[in-house]
Amino acid sequence: MKYIEFRFVEQLPKTRIYEVVNIHHGNRIGLIKYYPQWRKYCLMPENGTVFSAGCLKDIFVFIENEEAIRKEKLKIRVTTLIPSERKLTS
Repeated sequence: MKYIEFRFVEQLPKTRIYEVVNIHHGNRIGLIKYYPQWRKYCLMPENGTVFSAGCLKDIFVFIENEEAIRKEKLKIRVTTLIPSERKLTS
């Protein structure tokens, strides 16, 4: 990641928000946050931003990692909410 970095912004109940920042100028070029309609993290770019293939690749990898973390947390949460099966005795 030569040109961009990801900065944590906010923890929501189930997801997180990150800024995508241009390293050289320090300005925000987008946000990465959960988009519930697609059930995925997505890039919400600022108006007028332009991305190279390298930057898009870095963003893609970051989003894939966040998705993996979210799915793992969801898996842990679901298994703790579902009671174990018990044999019913009369």
